[in-house]
Amino acid sequence: MSTHQPFTIAGVRVFGGRGLISGVTHVRVSDGRIAAVGNEFVTRPGDEVIDGSGGTLLPGLVDAHVHLLPGCTQLAALFGVTTVVDMFSKPEIIDPERAAVAVSERGRGPSSPTYARRASARPLRAGTPRSRTRPSPT
Repeated sequence: MSTHQPFTIAGVRVFGGRGLISGVTHVRVSDGRIAAVGNEFVTRPGDEVIDGSGGTLLPGLVDAHVHLLPGCTQLAALFGVTTVVDMFSKPEIIDPERAAVAVSERGRGPSSPTYARRASARPLRAGTPRSRTRPSPT
């Protein structure tokens, strides 16, 4: 469960992947997840209201080829990247980054994107685990 206060971004344009979503001007976030999209009626009592006038919300971005460095998942989140796919980083780099993501997902630390590690360049198939634990070649 997140420890963050629910909030609503008001007066914002929302891009849904193919274009702006007509009629959507407010996005409510609760427990770290989007809880509602729509107009001013999605705001709940007690929500912090953030003025998004003139802004556009985008879906989280994916960086499908990264070589992890210490702190890079937090840096990625600052730039809107919500998923990173690692390409063969060493376990001593991966473990602290994975721990940072876990802390973030529990709402107890700075934002970090979802972490995935690929052992090959083939695309993920449906049902394929997002995280691999094979040791990196030395």
